[in-house]
Amino acid sequence: MTLQEFVDKYDGEFVEVAGSSNAKNQCVDLVNAYLRDVLDHPIVEHTNARDFPNRLKDFEWIKNTPKGVPKPGDIMIWQHNKYGHTSIFLDGDEDYFHSFDQNYPSKTPAHKVLHTYIKPKVAGWLRPKIQNTPITMPENTPLEACMSDREKFWKERDDERKENKKLSEQINDLLKEKATNKDPIKVAEYREEIKGLKREHELDLDSVKQKYQQDLKNELARKDAVIGSLKDQVLLNSNDWKKRFTSRKFLLVAPASVFNMIVALIILMGFKPDPVALATALTSLNAVVALFVVPEAISDHQERMGTLP
Repeated sequence: MTLQEFVDKYDGEFVEVAGSSNAKNQCVDLVNAYLRDVLDHPIVEHTNARDFPNRLKDFEWIKNTPKGVPKPGDIMIWQHNKYGHTSIFLDGDEDYFHSFDQNYPSKTPAHKVLHTYIKPKVAGWLRPKIQNTPITMPENTPLEACMSDREKFWKERDDERKENKKLSEQINDLLKEKATNKDPIKVAEYREEIKGLKREHELDLDSVKQKYQQDLKNELARKDAVIGSLKDQVLLNSNDWKKRFTSRKFLLVAPASVFNMIVALIILMGFKPDPVALATALTSLNAVVALFVVPEAISDHQERMGTLP
């Protein structure tokens, strides 16, 4: 099975492979299904997501760096809490990526999720040292995939309608024969045959109804999961902007920049302030800004590099 076939099979479904009865449909279940179905690898049991690197010794462990980009099929690992999180990388760049997740947000089925590398921070990813199965994603666009699913759905619906129409015609033909035939034995045979066809017709209609209802429930669950993921992403982005505009860097650098611009305009307009006093004021101001800004800038860089204690 390829990675795309795996995604097509489980998208919108809850996946349970192994583990405690109190912890079903976890992120590790989806990754274990990927190990089993795509990589033909033994599953990892009784382990939290954050500890997968210690159990998959035959995989290469690659730490997250500012320029690192995983490959399709790499197993992503988060270690931001005592359980962690794991998923399968699909596509992305240095800033954002899509992966195939389960239980993210909590209690959601398998679906495609947009992530950043730092909120929560990705610890790294696991890559098979020897890949028996080629892991590739198709060139199909989301629109082409949607059109393919749409054509398949309508073909199934048309086939079922044709079958139901055929059964209805058979029932009508028998009713006509029954009306023109006065032989009691034949009438009884027609009656039984008509009953049998009606039961078959009703069963077919029930099965179609149940199938469409289940498909609709799965589609609603998948859309709810996508909406939840987008809401989380919007919240993360809003918190990120809020942090930027309330940080010491912004609150100090912005006024300092405005002050320097005002001084430059005063000089351009022909005013000649005392050079020694001006140099002393600017040096003091920039020293104060650097004293408070530089530590925070170093902290932000360490957080991105993953070197914070």
